Amino acid sequence: MFALFSSMTPQLIYTKHEHLNFHMWDHMVEKSLSGNIFCYSWYLDHFCDWDVVLYGDYEGGIALPKKKRYGISKLYQPNFVQQCVWIGKNRLSKEEEIKLYNLLLSHFSLVHFNCDIPLGNHHQRINLVLPLANAYQILRLKFSKTVRKNIRKARTELTVSLSSDIDTVIDLYKKQWGNLNPQLTNIDYNQLKLLAKKRPENIECYIVWCANEAIAGLVLAKGKNRLHYILGASSDRGKKLRALTLGLDHIIRSYSSSAFVFDFEGSSILSVKSFYESFGAHNEPFYEISFGKGLPNLFQSVYRSFAKS
Repeated sequence: MFALFSSMTPQLIYTKHEHLNFHMWDHMVEKSLSGNIFCYSWYLDHFCDWDVVLYGDYEGGIALPKKKRYGISKLYQPNFVQQCVWIGKNRLSKEEEIKLYNLLLSHFSLVHFNCDIPLGNHHQRINLVLPLANAYQILRLKFSKTVRKNIRKARTELTVSLSSDIDTVIDLYKKQWGNLNPQLTNIDYNQLKLLAKKRPENIECYIVWCANEAIAGLVLAKGKNRLHYILGASSDRGKKLRALTLGLDHIIRSYSSSAFVFDFEGSSILSVKSFYESFGAHNEPFYEISFGKGLPNLFQSVYRSFAKS
């Protein structure tokens, strides 16, 4: 009797991309309380190759972005995919977490990705979010005095509009931050543009104008009642005029009194973290996971270098 019961207990199974039932996977994402836009098959397909670990018959699972370099298999975090979360079954037991860890070790030489499960070597990363359920007047009370002052001043000179011109935002970003983010390649930007064209309901683009000049832009990934701030930048003039502050305020105002949560996606840069917190955002941390198999101490520096690539 016990053996029969044990055999019926759902198992964690590594499943390759080509063997997935994408309809069932996306249905699981849709129904999961923890699922986000980054989990959907159509989103992942734009930015990476990926397999999954499934729990039972699509009762739970996690997406596993993968790539291979120099003959070494790596589980990694793709650009424009903030984290890989466990979806479906509410929680894994400690025993199941160990099984998941061993499954990852059996399929990947290197693991370096963001997750909501504290596997192996891990540390918490900051993720700042702002629920938008309250009316704008109430949300605004949590803005810092400096933010409120900058918004009032910016409104006298600037306007914000929803736009389909994602190229302008990406150009602004590349000019301001491209050299500091060499991991973002033209392939990544082009894939984001393609996704925005295919699914405009899921990729929103806002531009801040001074007269007829675009001086700032923001790109959001929208899904599962979340607005993920995945890209934003100002021109030099936009910085002086606090254009991004007005852009963020416009979005918060537009989605106030809704079920949406604005996800700033956090930052390890103190000034950026403080800026997001000045809108009343609070921390909803996740884990950065990193481990490998059969790596002697002599090669740890090589591993870290590879893990970041």
